[in-house]
Amino acid sequence: IKMYAINACGIDSMQKTIKVFPNTITSFFTTSGNTGCEGLIVRFFDFSTGGNNISYNFGDGFTSTIKNPIHQYNSPGVFKAYQYVNNGCSYDTSFVIITVLFKPNFSISKSAPNICVKEAVQFNANITDSGAITWYFGDGDSSNFYNPIHKYTTAGKKYITVILKSFLNSCQNIKIDYVNVLPLPTINVTADTNQACAYHVFNLLANSPQTNIFTWYFGDSNTTNGIDVKHVYQYGGTYTVKIVAKTTANCVDTAYKQLIVFPVPTSDFSYTPKDTCTGPVTVKFTNLSQGAINFLWTFGNGNTSTNINPTNTYNGVGSYNIQLTSNNEYNCLATSKQNYIVYQMPKASLDFNPDKGCPPLEVTFENNSINGTSYLWNFGDGETDTLFSPKHTYKLTGKYTVKLIAKAGTICSDTVTASKLVSVYETPISIFDTVIDRLVKPYGDINFKNKSTNATNYLWLYGDGFKSNEKDPNYKYKSFGTFQVILIAYSKDNCIDSSFKTIFIPEYFSGLYIPNAFTPDLNNAASKFKPAGLELKEYSIKVYTKWGKLVWQSTELLDGKPIGEWNGLDIEGNPCIQGSYVWIVDKAIFTDGKPWNGQMSSNNIPQSSGNVTLIR
Repeated sequence: IKMYAINACGIDSMQKTIKVFPNTITSFFTTSGNTGCEGLIVRFFDFSTGGNNISYNFGDGFTSTIKNPIHQYNSPGVFKAYQYVNNGCSYDTSFVIITVLFKPNFSISKSAPNICVKEAVQFNANITDSGAITWYFGDGDSSNFYNPIHKYTTAGKKYITVILKSFLNSCQNIKIDYVNVLPLPTINVTADTNQACAYHVFNLLANSPQTNIFTWYFGDSNTTNGIDVKHVYQYGGTYTVKIVAKTTANCVDTAYKQLIVFPVPTSDFSYTPKDTCTGPVTVKFTNLSQGAINFLWTFGNGNTSTNINPTNTYNGVGSYNIQLTSNNEYNCLATSKQNYIVYQMPKASLDFNPDKGCPPLEVTFENNSINGTSYLWNFGDGETDTLFSPKHTYKLTGKYTVKLIAKAGTICSDTVTASKLVSVYETPISIFDTVIDRLVKPYGDINFKNKSTNATNYLWLYGDGFKSNEKDPNYKYKSFGTFQVILIAYSKDNCIDSSFKTIFIPEYFSGLYIPNAFTPDLNNAASKFKPAGLELKEYSIKVYTKWGKLVWQSTELLDGKPIGEWNGLDIEGNPCIQGSYVWIVDKAIFTDGKPWNGQMSSNNIPQSSGNVTLIR
């Protein structure tokens, strides 16, 4: 290689020699496969020559210096895989194309992590890419449904494998999950017997190693809970008992037990006569039993019978316990019992106290009867009672005859009539009216008009702490207010009645006021000289000039109030001049008869005269 350097002054040159050796390196490699699905594992095989340094770039960000490497492609795409070979002087490169196909994307879920044997579990697949799915449930069963429902018949931890194969490139994706399948309880049921008569108490026992929670369904609409239970069937038949066991994990299983119940006959009878007195008596029995073929009677007096409808004779007084036992073809028994009584003749006897008094009169009755079993009292006033020794209240005046019937059974009885009467006195009736004397004020004088009947003595309570025994009293209340007056009337037998009335005594107000100025030119209440007062019975007022000339006077009253007024004119009708005038009240008596003491002056001295100023 020669180089020349030239400028205006001249030229110069130099040269060097470069030796180029021949390239003796050849890069070459093969792979186990150039196309596959995500997670593709590729083996690289080196067939290069002339080099002693070999490296690879796999095209997905990973490299290797191993001569024959193995690499896994975990994401889809098209990748260039390069081989680099050199010997420190020369090198060579080669590449291959690796195509990685995508796996179909999906996820799986289940309705519950823990289920019971035979309980359905819902599996669901959430698929992003299309493909064919296969579920392997871990119990040898599988399904190609996207969202299958499955039931396990055995307990244990079941691993689920789900494979989704893409419709586009046949790549498949695998998901793995598991379900805990809990065991069902095993139930063993025993009974004291599998067949019995109705009304037998069946003793039933349930046992399970997995639980002690049991619900029993007896087949006759009855249920209960427990391990050791008892049950009684009232009717014959074949009953299937269902026992439901539940574990603490809510796994449920059912067992069954069949019980045979034989019908029980009914035992019942009637007899005639129902009872009797003293005896002897022959009693005829009628068998009312049903469903029975054999009978045994015991009559309570040592006699027995196997007849269907027997008779028996009782010779003396007493209570005899009769029993009928009925038997059917299943040897089921039914028993009924009744008592037959031969009574002693009863003897009725009575007494009572008191036998007289005012209404309401409560009388206590004493039963002295013997040999009686039930009693009927007739009190003579239309009322009856069946108590042994009752009490009865007589409300109306009169005389009453008392009877008592003592019975023994349904046939024997005795009746007694009391030797004395119940006498209920006549009661007084308290009634009165009140009349207020309105001629005398203040009101407070009351005339009481007694209208009571059947009374001889009286007690008045006036409501203010005072009382009186007069028949028609006059009473004067000393204060105002509301008072309740009570009249208690007494009869000759000292029976009483009371009545009451409410009386209102109004408060009494009286007084007289004389004004001290007025202005006739105004159009209001101050334009007239008008005295004001209450409860005046007599009244006289005069107005004079200061020289003693009479200019106005009045005695007019309406309902105790002054109604006369001075308009500022004199007696001849002439206007009076402005100035001071003298008024004099020469008479003022109130309705309670008391005189007016006068109007208070400035020095608190009552005066019956004063000054009034006429203003114009």
